[in-house]
Amino acid sequence: MPLQLFPALQHIQEPSISGFLSQVPSSFMQAYDKLFVEENVKNGNEEEENFLNRLHTNRQMMLEPIMKFHRRAGTFTTGVEDATKLLKDRSTKVLVSTHQPNLFAYGGIFKKIVLLQTLKDHLADSALKIVNLFVVIDHDFASEHWIRVAQLPNIRSIDGVMQLRLPVVKSSRWQLVCNMPLPSRMVLDHWRHQLYSWIQKSAIFQQRKVKSSDHWENAKLKLISNLESFWNMVEESYDNADTYAEFNSYLMSKIVNRAWQYDTLFIRLTDLSKIFERGYGNLLRNFDNYSKNLKGMEQLFLKEGIPSGVSSSSYLYSTLWLHCNCGSKAATKISNRTALQDNKTSLTLAGHCVGCKKYLRSELMIDVDGAIQCSDSHTLNDFSPRSIPIVLLLSSELGISCYASGTDGMRYILFANTLFKEFSPKNTPVFIVWPARDSYYGFAQSEALRSIQLTNFGNMDGYVGELDQKEKRFQSAITPILNERNQTIRQGKQTARDDILSNLFSLKQEQRMIRSQRKLAEKVENALTLRPSVIDYAINFGLEQTEMHWRNGVLYNDNLNRPNNISSESNFFI
Repeated sequence: MPLQLFPALQHIQEPSISGFLSQVPSSFMQAYDKLFVEENVKNGNEEEENFLNRLHTNRQMMLEPIMKFHRRAGTFTTGVEDATKLLKDRSTKVLVSTHQPNLFAYGGIFKKIVLLQTLKDHLADSALKIVNLFVVIDHDFASEHWIRVAQLPNIRSIDGVMQLRLPVVKSSRWQLVCNMPLPSRMVLDHWRHQLYSWIQKSAIFQQRKVKSSDHWENAKLKLISNLESFWNMVEESYDNADTYAEFNSYLMSKIVNRAWQYDTLFIRLTDLSKIFERGYGNLLRNFDNYSKNLKGMEQLFLKEGIPSGVSSSSYLYSTLWLHCNCGSKAATKISNRTALQDNKTSLTLAGHCVGCKKYLRSELMIDVDGAIQCSDSHTLNDFSPRSIPIVLLLSSELGISCYASGTDGMRYILFANTLFKEFSPKNTPVFIVWPARDSYYGFAQSEALRSIQLTNFGNMDGYVGELDQKEKRFQSAITPILNERNQTIRQGKQTARDDILSNLFSLKQEQRMIRSQRKLAEKVENALTLRPSVIDYAINFGLEQTEMHWRNGVLYNDNLNRPNNISSESNFFI
């Protein structure tokens, strides 16, 4: 698993990298065994009472924002209510996944939740008390692509991909997603129209209905019925939400808590600042060590010639963003840091707002335990963590036992993994990632394959290779004819030139046809290698069937990196 995730790192002998990657489970059962064994080891050790009490207090503080979220989302189910009660038990283990509230998020975000729920269900036999928590990272910029764009396969689109887009004016792209207004009703209706048109115009139904009208009409009606069921949740989420972030996160909760009946608890990152207070304070007090670690990791990646995926200047900035009244935020640097006689530390965080460019500053007083006092008009709610320390904070302040990450998120974790010994010495979670792609043929994927007369994407490389060879052969045939044409022009042989031009025209026509087929093949490849929005699953399978396919995939594949083959009536379209 580790080398498949990061093949460029396989030759690096640095223990902080190789040692960490070796601990990442490669299968569901490895994750289960590792979590079960490590939890039992922890249960057998005496934890410091103040550490357990602090975790217990922090978890209690989550209850109000969690219940507020679910009541607003319309997902405060009996299962959710029971899970909130478990947070009051000091022995409860917390499994966590996180993500931004993206527009109609892609399947991988939901697969992390399915993975943790499956782990929780299997660990239930061990008598462990477990809660699954999903943290909505709602403080990122509106300019981030996937926050505003959802993609679906569509061979009729110019590049093989259909996009549902939230229009955002340039001046608003630096707003935080938690401050973005809801899309207009016109935009919501446009998305719905795009989806209905996507199904109705599919060549699958246009070509096949002649052979068996009722058969294919029923297939289309089933897809439309699935879309309508999904869109009912979209409408409910829209009606319940005040902001764009709430709209997207409420929809995620409806899928997870209502369609799947999971008891996963949702909470927004912007509701965790007070809970993270001690973690913020310790990171700021010990910023030199934090910064030194990030700089060292960046230099290691640079030495090996491997892109880290992390900003090369991250080590220069503090661990916190400072929010601005304009709805954006500033990356801050630390200045005027002074150790006082009473073991307190005073410092200033300052930076320019990314949105309005205003210079922001906040003076803080941090005591030896990490408690923070803001000496100006700011409060802890005006701060949010940068990407790298988020999992550190979840570990040190909530005592999480497991963190399910995506492949991109693992880069941040890899960058900061050596910091756990210093900033979360009593707790390092089990990290797990399920990067396997889904292999299935919905109506849009099948339409794409049929456009080049294939029935299986596995034949794509051979098809493209054959087209490339034909292109080379035509080019080889055309080049000498062009030379011959140039020679006849110089010699003034009009009759010979006409024959050559006729032959050249015929070859060029065939070459254009090959190039056209090659471009179509590129569109097909884009459509089939796309990581589509959850909408594609909802329409082709229905949400309940989608959950079953994913759960079976994680349970029965020996390797979490092995493609997850989904075989069902969707293959009916081939």
